[in-house]
Amino acid sequence: MEKKILTEKVYPTSTEQHNLAVRILQVFPELEKFRVAPHAPAESIFFWKNNGQDKGPHSGLIFNKIRNTIAKLPSEEKKYRKKTPTKTGVPTEIVRIADDIQHIDPTLENKKRIKDAMVVCYPLLHALLEEKKTMQEILEVFPHFTEFRGYLIRHVFFCKTSGGAQAR
Repeated sequence: MEKKILTEKVYPTSTEQHNLAVRILQVFPELEKFRVAPHAPAESIFFWKNNGQDKGPHSGLIFNKIRNTIAKLPSEEKKYRKKTPTKTGVPTEIVRIADDIQHIDPTLENKKRIKDAMVVCYPLLHALLEEKKTMQEILEVFPHFTEFRGYLIRHVFFCKTSGGAQAR
């Protein structure tokens, strides 16, 4: 399984992990005495689906080995990636959206598109304000705040202070 993860970037399913645990006990039945808890299945030391619950994380030596092997992969090779926070603690996807909207022409046709993207980018604006960035630095990231006669400033302020009320 480890080789498959490292070379083929294929993660074993929970069924495959469970089957391996059962096969280990077939070869070494004396290991049954190492179950996690008295009520746990015999293979629980190796793999226990949902840790014996209806849902939740799995447990066991096989599951932990798989998880640790995946953790050693470079992030670009992982099947599932966490959002990478920027130095401001804002996910890079939000920073990318803010960068994209900087290049949109501030026309009436683009007003709604810019407004909607600005709402998504609020965590970045909040982080910049928390870092006590100057107005000039904020306008470098959000140049459209100076457009539409203050509409975007009012919209973002009212959306975030009145639980979703829309500015006109």
